[in-house]
Amino acid sequence: MKIKYQTVALFLATTLALSSQTTVPASAATKIDSNLLSRGTEKEILRILDETTVKNHVRLVIADKIGWPYAGVSFDDTFEILGVDSLAMLGIISDCEELFGIVYDRDTRETIFATYLDMTVGEFAAITYELYSDAYDL
Repeated sequence: MKIKYQTVALFLATTLALSSQTTVPASAATKIDSNLLSRGTEKEILRILDETTVKNHVRLVIADKIGWPYAGVSFDDTFEILGVDSLAMLGIISDCEELFGIVYDRDTRETIFATYLDMTVGEFAAITYELYSDAYDL
């Protein structure tokens, strides 16, 4: 089952997957959902993520969208090497917006779509982190 980025609990379940390099089933999120959300709002929880965590989750979104294992996607890979087309790129942007509670403004989207084939995963992750840090005043 592919990971669906809809709740903070599932988001944090994927963090566990990153640390162990294994897949965490979506059902694992329900075990931590009530405890996690009772401690703070979704926005408060998202605000505590550091740059490395955000960038790794961007990488996870990309891997999920193209159907590759997380370990198979490097920050140095270009979207062209990964075989990402414009429709997949739109999906990646949409998933990141939903996951992080951010919006890629028109200029940022235009820049991404004009250069995405030559853009690396790391460069896209850096753009996403910049938007994330601006959104949460980090």
